Amino acid sequence: MLDYRYFLLAESMGHKHMTIRFAHKIAFFRLAALSVGLAMLPLYLLWPVSPAPPTDAEINLPTYGSAPPLRQELPIYRFAVHPLHNPQRLFVNFQPIIDIINREAKDFSVRLIAARDYQSFEKRILMQEFDLILGNPLQTVWSLGYGYRVVGKMGDDDRFYGIIIARDDFVPTNAAALVGYNMVFPAPTALAATLMPRLYLHEQGADFSQINIIYSGSQESAIMNVYLGKADLAGTWPMPWELFLKERPELGRRLHVVWRTPPLVNNGIAIRTSMPEAHVQHIMNILLGLPASPEGRAILQRLSISGFKASNNDDYVKPVRNFMECYRKAFPNEEQYLDERQQS
Repeated sequence: MLDYRYFLLAESMGHKHMTIRFAHKIAFFRLAALSVGLAMLPLYLLWPVSPAPPTDAEINLPTYGSAPPLRQELPIYRFAVHPLHNPQRLFVNFQPIIDIINREAKDFSVRLIAARDYQSFEKRILMQEFDLILGNPLQTVWSLGYGYRVVGKMGDDDRFYGIIIARDDFVPTNAAALVGYNMVFPAPTALAATLMPRLYLHEQGADFSQINIIYSGSQESAIMNVYLGKADLAGTWPMPWELFLKERPELGRRLHVVWRTPPLVNNGIAIRTSMPEAHVQHIMNILLGLPASPEGRAILQRLSISGFKASNNDDYVKPVRNFMECYRKAFPNEEQYLDERQQS
C-alpha cells in the first residue's frame, strides 16, 4: 500500500500527472534502504567494539619481584691425574672421588682428566690447562713456577719408593753386574718408577752407559715387558705392582722384586692460584673426609693409601730439590732436560 504522503509531495511539486508514478518510486527507494539496513544489522551486532582507554590503575606496569637473577654458567674445574696407571684404571680409581665432589658441590663442578702419558701431562701443566693436578713430587714442584700451589697430598710417604723387578729365573748378584742388560721404565720423568731406581742402582755401582734403557709409556706395560721377556728388569713402584699381583696372580708368580729404593714424599695435589678459596676448601674437605664413610674407605682401598692430607709447597720443594741435586750429579747429561721444567 502506498503512503498518502507521497501523493501530497507530488502535487506540491506541480506534477499531478506523475503523482502515482513518483509515489511508487519513493516507496521503492524507501523499501530498498530498509532492506539494506536489515541485512547489515547482524554484521553491526557482531562488529567488535573498541574498549575504552584503560585508566592508570588498570595499566600493568613492570614489577620487580624477589626472585634471584639468572645464575651464570657454573665453573668446571679440570682435575688431572698423572699416569700412575693407564687411563682406564685411573678412571676406575679416581672417578668415584669426582662423583662425590660433584654430588656435594653447589656452585661448581669437577671433571676428571686421566693423563695417557707423562709427556702430554707435563706439557699441559706448563700450559696451565689444568685447574687441579695430582702429580708425582717432581711434577708438583715444577707446577709451582706456572701458577699452581700445593694444598694436599697422598698420605703414606713410606710407600712412595721405587722397586726393580725381574723374572723369577733372573737373580742378579749386584748392580755392577748389570752390563748389557735391557731395563724398562715407564717414562723419563716417572719419579718413583724411573728416577729413584736409576739413582739407587747408580749408587750401588750400576753403569748405565752399559745398560740399554727402554721407555714403555706406562707402569703396567713396563711390568709386562719383563714378564714377556722383552726386558730383563723393570722399574715401577708399589701401587701398580701390588695391583698387578692382585689382578694377575698367575703372572705375578713369575716375577719378583730385586731391589727397593729409599722412600720420598708421596704424590701431591696442586691447584691453580686463581681458584676461589671456598672451592678449594670444599674439595679438600671431601678428600680429607674420605676415611669417615664406607664409600670413601672403599675408594682409598682401591688407591692403596690410608687417606689424603693437607700440605703446602714446603713439603715438596726441599726434599725434591735435594733428590734432584743428587740425580744431576749422577747423570749430568740429563740436567738440561730436567732444568727446563723446574722453574720454581
